[in-house]
Formats: sequence, structure tokens, C-alpha cells
Amino acid sequence: MGQLALLAATVGLLAGCSKKTEVKSPVVAEVGGRPIELREVTDYLETLYINYPTADAELDIRRRYLNKLIEEQLLVIGGYSQAMDADIGILELVDREKDKFLLDELFRTEVLDKATVPESAMREAYDHWFDRIQPMHIMVESKELADSLMARVNAGEDFGDLAEKYSVDQGTALRGGDFGREFRWGELLAPLQELAFSLGEGETGGPIQTDFGWHIIRVSKRSKVESRPYDSLKTQIETVLKRQYQERRRLEQLDEIRTRANVVLKPDGVTVLRQVAPGLADTVPAEISSYYNIPEESLAPEAKEAVLATYGTDGTVTVEQFVKTFNSRDAGARPDLMDEEDIRETAFQVALYDLLREEALKLKLDQAPLYKERLREFQEKLIADKMRTTLISRNVRVTNEDIRAYFDANPDSFITPKSYHVREVLLNDQATAENILREAQRGASLEKLAEKNTMRPGFRKNGGDLGWVLPDRYPSIYEFAQTMKVGEVGGPVPGVGQYSVIEVLDVRDPQPRPFEEAQNAIFDRLEKLRTDSVITAYKDSVSVLHPVVIYDEVLRSNLAAPKTDSVGTQAGRV
Repeated sequence: MGQLALLAATVGLLAGCSKKTEVKSPVVAEVGGRPIELREVTDYLETLYINYPTADAELDIRRRYLNKLIEEQLLVIGGYSQAMDADIGILELVDREKDKFLLDELFRTEVLDKATVPESAMREAYDHWFDRIQPMHIMVESKELADSLMARVNAGEDFGDLAEKYSVDQGTALRGGDFGREFRWGELLAPLQELAFSLGEGETGGPIQTDFGWHIIRVSKRSKVESRPYDSLKTQIETVLKRQYQERRRLEQLDEIRTRANVVLKPDGVTVLRQVAPGLADTVPAEISSYYNIPEESLAPEAKEAVLATYGTDGTVTVEQFVKTFNSRDAGARPDLMDEEDIRETAFQVALYDLLREEALKLKLDQAPLYKERLREFQEKLIADKMRTTLISRNVRVTNEDIRAYFDANPDSFITPKSYHVREVLLNDQATAENILREAQRGASLEKLAEKNTMRPGFRKNGGDLGWVLPDRYPSIYEFAQTMKVGEVGGPVPGVGQYSVIEVLDVRDPQPRPFEEAQNAIFDRLEKLRTDSVITAYKDSVSVLHPVVIYDEVLRSNLAAPKTDSVGTQAGRV
């Protein structure tokens, strides 16, 4: 049920899982003797999923983030001097969030640390590493329906029409089953991967089953990228495959917990649930029953408290708990209330948080050094935030007179620059972008090409119309548009792992902004300038007693080389 996330990225049992391990990292800086490890910088930067064009670019980002960490440590030192570690509000927040950190530790020890990728799997991935496929799929809930649809595809019916009508993966169904981009080995769920990469361009295969349902796969396009030696790619391959192995281990752990939980439905509770569900009333067809919320406010006390299921030794799931979960889900992800297996699985999901917490405590993870460290780091972040807020509220004031004076003193700062009305087709590879450009230059409508091909989320419906482009938004497109005339199509404009073909629809000359329009921007600018000044003065005063030492050679160590094989790995906007 619901939308399918085919990218097998690591999905934590709860959001916010840490990537840290207990392995020590080199110290990159000290603040009053308090160490900052290099991994604190690199772990954060890895979450940005950026492939840097040069080592200097990565070093610059590292340095900026390190400065933020240093600032935070200086604020923490000030907070401790004011006994903020005993602040009731901060302690309550830490207590409220501690279970999330405990489950992060469970995820680390039971999933991340156990998801090792064998050399044989990396070698197999290398054999496919330079192949690219663009898949389409139809996902349904039963093999019978999948078999029927496969027969209709084989008989010549349009794959896209069938996907749009029958696929329960709503995200791809709207595009006729198309995932909208190319994939490489290691990015698809394992059962689909073997099938999809065995298909030629235009071929269809299946049905095949995953945890999400039954799939029919079609490969609409195949291509290859330039090959590279195995040793130069081994680390990258392992990183990609590790996501699959982590997801596989996560599902294994859930199965283990599900088995131990032994969720048992209580017939009386099931009867109560079905009685309060308006989707099962005679006036509502069963096939659309999941679109109707169960009215929580009208549940009688005895209905709320009715036990729907038991688990473990003494755990219970009430009808009220089940109803809250049911109503919080999209219609396509809700259980069928006439299917006891669906009800049992949803009851397990309701109980899962407590089951995971129980598992973590059984493993004594509340005593783990990394758990205690992360809890302390969270508390210190709250201390730093409160210190920052306190300093700003005490020392930063921006009046209407300040805003007017700044506007009068800086008239040239409040001019809207020249802007370009741009239509764009965003593609994932240069060759495709060049083909689109040639089509447009031969007279094809870029609007129609964008409706069919652009990869920018949400822009197909308006034919790739980006509106008025300014220097601070889509800077590379703005720079390229400056070389074009109205009505001209040009490109490809390189972005971060993507390419844009653009058309300039109109040009607007620079215009002065009236005071009324500039007020908010001036307020923000003055507030930031004064805030930065206050924080800098504070840091300078604290660092006199608590010196800051940066180990530049550590900061420069292990900088990533520029990546050339970047399809599907870079993130960012053009």
C-alpha cells in the first residue's frame, strides 16, 4: 500500500539516526581544552550529499562548519558558567528526547554495524557499474492482478495507461510508471535490480514480488558511462551497496522483533473497531472505505479503551491507539479493516516504538558510551541555543529609525537587478540535454518538451516555466541567460550533476525598490549584522580564557577527489 520508495537508502527505525561510531577520530580543534573531532565535521558534510568540484571547495565548506562548531563550544562554556546545565526547561527537553537517541543507538548496533558488504557483492556490482537504466513499473497488491496486467501488456496495451490506472505507487503512476531518472546498480531494491538490469531497452519483465507488492518492470532506456578501474571505485561501490545491506538488515531486525512480539488480535476489540469505522457502514462502498477517517472525538470511552491486540508479556494496543495511527496515514497506506493480517500488522506498527525501546534496554544500550555522549551533545546544543538567544535578546535592537537611516545611506543597495523570464528542461545527463536542445532548435516547443522530460520537481505541469530568474536563484542559469536574446533557446547549462536547456521568454531591466518593499530586507540585514557583531564580541571575550586551537593539517586530511561518475549521486539545485 502507499507510495514505493525504490531507492534503497538507509531508512532508520526512527528519524535522526547518527552515523557516528565509537572509533576515535583525529582532533581537528580544541576550545578551552574541549576537543572537536574531524568526524564531527565530515559526518555532517556527508549528509549534504555534495560532490565537491575541487579539494579547495570541500576544504572551504569544512572550515565554515568547523567555525560553527567552535562558536557552539564557546557558547556552551558560557552556558555552563551560568548553570544552564541545571535549567529546568533544558532538562525537560533532554528527558523528552532521550528515547530517540536510545533507538538511534539500537539502529547503529543492530543495523549499521551488522550490515557488512562482502567483496563478492562489490565485484558483482562493478560488473554492472557502468550500465544505466531508466525503469518504469506497475505495482499492485496481488499476484493475480499483476499476472492479468502482464498479459495485457504482452497483448499490446499501453504500459503507461495501465500504470496510471492500476499502480498503487502514486508517485510513479502519475508519470505512467516512469521513475523519472536513470538508475545504476545498487540503487534499486534487490529483487527488482536483478530483473531490471537483465532487460534490454524496451523490454518488460515480471511480475516479481517485493515487500511493497507485485511489480511489472519495463526498461525504457539503457546507456553506459565510461568505465574506470575497480580499485578507484571500490569505496564508492561499497557506500552505495551498504545502503541496500542496511535496509535488508533493518527488515530482518523488524521480522525478529515481530516474531518475538507475537501480536494477537482480540475478537471483541476487532468487532468494536469495525463498528466505529464509517468506512464499513452500509452507505460507504468497501473499495473506498480507507478514504474515511474514523471519528476519534465521537468514540465512546469504552470503545477507546477496548483492547484490540496484545503483544509480548503484557503489552496492549487499544482501539484508540489504532484509530490515531489509521487516521494519520494516507488513504493508500491504511489497512483493510476486513483483513485481520492488515489489522495485526498495523497493531504491530503501533507497538513498535515500545518494542524497540524494550529491545534497546534489554541490550543495556542506555549504558553505552556513545548514547551518553549523544545525550550530552544534545543538551549542550540546547545550552548553546539558549545562550545565543539570550545574548541576542539582550543586545540586538533594530528600530524603524535605524531602517530608514540605512535605506537613505545605501540607495544603490535596493535595486532589483536585471531579471530573465526563463523556461527550462532539466536533464540528468549531458547527452540527453544536447538532444533536447537540438529538437528545440529545429522548432520543437520547449514547453512541450519540458512537460514530458524535465526532472525539476513540480515543473512539468507548467511546461518548465521558472518565472523571473534573479542572480541569487538559479545562478548558473542566470549567468547563461545574460548571453541570450529573447526567444532564443540555449544550453546545456551545467549544474550539480544535471544539465538545463533554457529559453529566454522576456527580460526586465533593473528597477529601484521603494522603501516599503525594502523594509523587511533591511531589518533582516541589520539584525544579522548586529547579531554577528554581538556573537563575535562574545566569542572573543570567552576565547581569552578558553583559547581556540585549530589543527589545519587535520582539517585538510582525506579531502575527496573530484568525482566524474556522478549520475544519481549529487544533490543540489541548478
